[in-house]
Amino acid sequence: AKRMEWHGYASSTPVADRDAVRVFFGKSGLFAFSHEGKPRWKARVGDDTHG
Repeated sequence: AKRMEWHGYASSTPVADRDAVRVFFGKSGLFAFSHEGKPRWKARVGDDTHG
């Protein structure tokens, strides 16, 4: 398996509801997409991925 340099092998699981799909990518942030794959919003969460 390929490993993303900043995220390691254990990435979080996306979550979906009737409005959007949301996914957390560690220091890259929290993202929401429409069910068609269009970006809806993103939020920075800091520079650290743990601790």
